[in-house]
Amino acid sequence: MPLTIKNTLLLILVFSFGCTPVFGQQGKVDPTFNTYDDGLLGDGFDNTVRSLAVQPDGKLLVGGDFLNFNGIATPYLCRLMPDGSKDVSFTLGTGFNNKVYACLLQPDG
Repeated sequence: MPLTIKNTLLLILVFSFGCTPVFGQQGKVDPTFNTYDDGLLGDGFDNTVRSLAVQPDGKLLVGGDFLNFNGIATPYLCRLMPDGSKDVSFTLGTGFNNKVYACLLQPDG
């Protein structure tokens, strides 16, 4: 197939759709979330957070590679209150022994 002006324009059109930049959703900092973490002393999670699930009551299930949250032992999975503090009523028994890659809320709660 010879490269004509029509074919060249068609190729440019096809490649321009394939090269469209994709941007993440814009976020805003919530100054009332996890006020204990000043960002200077290594507070918050001590390793990678891989999964978040928001419960209907606004609480967050957080899973990942971390072992501590705000200096408190919290291996791999925890629940945070809507203000970012740890939900101490959320108990896991002996807990997990490895990283958590996904969280899913069941329809029955």
